[in-house]
Amino acid sequence: MRSLRFLPAAVAAAVLVSGCTGTKDPNAGGSHRPAPPPTLAKVKLPDDPSALADLATRQIGRMPSVRMTATSRLGGNDAGTISASLGRSGSAPAASLRFEEAPTGTLETVQGLMIGSTFYMRDLNSDAAPGKPWLRLSVADLNDPRLRQVAGGFRNAVSQIASAVKQATGASDIANIKPGKLTAKPVEQTLDGVRVRRYTGTTDLAKLPTGNDAQDAQIAAQIRKAGVTRFPWTLWIDETGLPRKFAVSMKLGKRGAFTANSTYGNWGAPVEVKAPPANQVTGLAGVGGK
Repeated sequence: MRSLRFLPAAVAAAVLVSGCTGTKDPNAGGSHRPAPPPTLAKVKLPDDPSALADLATRQIGRMPSVRMTATSRLGGNDAGTISASLGRSGSAPAASLRFEEAPTGTLETVQGLMIGSTFYMRDLNSDAAPGKPWLRLSVADLNDPRLRQVAGGFRNAVSQIASAVKQATGASDIANIKPGKLTAKPVEQTLDGVRVRRYTGTTDLAKLPTGNDAQDAQIAAQIRKAGVTRFPWTLWIDETGLPRKFAVSMKLGKRGAFTANSTYGNWGAPVEVKAPPANQVTGLAGVGGK
């Protein structure tokens, strides 16, 4: 249910620290390029959502990188936009992320970079420390008892490791259709110059995969409270079985209509992420002190 999440800026920026444990920490710098992507042949796309989800999950797993943009809107308000480029090669992930929202009418923008097990975050509205716009965060920092008070909020974000990576790759959107049913016949069309097949369906809310995620369970409870029992979706899949777009639209009672759109592209394209200059970076200790 990742596409239903209203992420505050700090959590959204921290979320792509996901899946970094066990990789080499580049400390002050470094970059990462994924291996050349495999060439995917055209495949026969099934009509059954469960079989389609299995096929798309396999194809996603074969690609080393993707670019994702997700936007959501609740009532008359923009809930936010997340754009991310995620690459992987073996056990070394890399990502760049940008999150925008305007909860008070003022645009708030957070940028994030991930290289191995190190994450850099920048709030464009304020510096992390005087003269240092970037905050450097690592798994080791989160486990440092001297930084317990400062690291608490970030540790909560890191607990969302697996689900965050799935959102960026499209795997969570695909998981949402697996227990679903089609409500219309699939349609062949072109989306942004790419031949795709459009699937329209719904999934019983009770069957959506939430795992052990407490926030997903809370969101599901809020949707049920609004009288919604089914999760309507539209999915566009290209001829190689990779997702290109996922859309959701539903009415949540007095809260108004909720819409969310995720687009996926640049499958397999090189992703290069470079750390910011060291003199523009501070660690958690510089934010809250040891």
